[in-house]
Amino acid sequence: MTSVLLEELDCKTAVVGRISLDTLALISSLIPADRRASAYGIFNADFGLFWFLGSLLMAIPYDFSPPALIVSSMALQLIWIPVLLSVRKEPS
Repeated sequence: MTSVLLEELDCKTAVVGRISLDTLALISSLIPADRRASAYGIFNADFGLFWFLGSLLMAIPYDFSPPALIVSSMALQLIWIPVLLSVRKEPS
């Protein structure tokens, strides 16, 4: 059991690490060097805040039942598909 939990934790850590590295690279290419530290700080503060808020919001349906969490999570993802498609850039 512990081994499975550690493997899952490693996978989540790898995904979050990859997202952070990609975003930090993007920030470094968009923000001038003299303002980069502030941009990194703002990004990390926002990332942590919204991670917490998302976890908190996902706990509400979980209090009712785990299937409610699954249904609400899937519904939210489906709702956002049109938004993602509307901001997608066409390859040039």
